[in-house]
Amino acid sequence: MEKKTKIILGVGALVVGILIVSKYLKSDGKSTMDDIIDDIDDDIDDDNGGGSTGGGFTDEPTGLDYNALANTLYGYMNGYGTNYKKIFEILGMLSNQSDWNKLQNAYGTRTLSSGFGNIFVDDYTGSLKGALYDELSSSEYKTAIKILKDKGITF
Repeated sequence: MEKKTKIILGVGALVVGILIVSKYLKSDGKSTMDDIIDDIDDDIDDDNGGGSTGGGFTDEPTGLDYNALANTLYGYMNGYGTNYKKIFEILGMLSNQSDWNKLQNAYGTRTLSSGFGNIFVDDYTGSLKGALYDELSSSEYKTAIKILKDKGITF
């Protein structure tokens, strides 16, 4: 690829990134991520009877289709952009450590494409834990861990 083409693609990617970031900022400067985290905390509190203790969860079978969930997570992370809201929803479906272990096993080792054809970012190959770390921002990653920990799941 010619240098000029790479520069044009780089500028285009930068513009798209700026547009995406500006879309997710409110006029008061508070990002919608803060609202999402607040909503997740409220949902977790509601699920736990008002407190985020993680109590009341067992290792009873939950009837989840772990292969389907793993494939769906992969779809939310693969290529350009990551649908962190949907990832949080799937993690919220897990009830216990057994669910998390089975989901990790179903995910196995996969390669995530950056969506840029390795021009700006290399593809990632690895486990679900690594994929979450690679694909989520720092605050999103902390939220994912919180969702699991509040259900008594060791990440």
